[in-house]
Amino acid sequence: MKKIKSKKKIVFLIPNKNNQQLKKFLIKKNINFFSGDENNVLSRYYYAAKKFKANHIIRLTGDCPLIDFRLVDHLIKKFKLSKVDYISNTFKRTFPHGMDMEIFTFKTLEKILNLTKSSYDREHVTSFLNKNRSKFVTKNYVQSSNEKKFRITVDYNEDLQVIEKVINNFKPDIYFSSKQIVNFLKKNPHITKLNSIHKIYN
Repeated sequence: MKKIKSKKKIVFLIPNKNNQQLKKFLIKKNINFFSGDENNVLSRYYYAAKKFKANHIIRLTGDCPLIDFRLVDHLIKKFKLSKVDYISNTFKRTFPHGMDMEIFTFKTLEKILNLTKSSYDREHVTSFLNKNRSKFVTKNYVQSSNEKKFRITVDYNEDLQVIEKVINNFKPDIYFSSKQIVNFLKKNPHITKLNSIHKIYN
């Protein structure tokens, strides 16, 4: 994330329970963080945004550890040019599952907070917006090649096995791109089979 050119501040949003080890690590590394409600992640985002005076929020989740900073910079450029409330690359997925990213304004975040009632939507932050897109001005970021069949997120043990093999292939380089990962997996289909039992979301 430090490689993202257009960023202003990186903030880790962590639950306020059972995270002492992570908290100590962030303090030691002098990394900004905000502790908030464990289940109401939407409120965690809102109060963190207020504290750090964020007008625009880039949301990257912990289960996407191989996020490509180049793609994030592209998304930021598109967001600035589009003048929308929200942009993501997940409405119609063309990137690998694990390159998920979204940007929204603080006003959009506040609107979601005021309109959202269900605990599910409060846990998943932007799920309400995804179900009620007519209430917002949105845009989807797609690429010409469809790579959604590749799963490089971490939800299951099988996912972790894939991630480890990807990292071991490129180390000590940690700045490999999404395209490099996809090319590696194409050449090694036995690796993609490791987590193929798990669903890929459209």
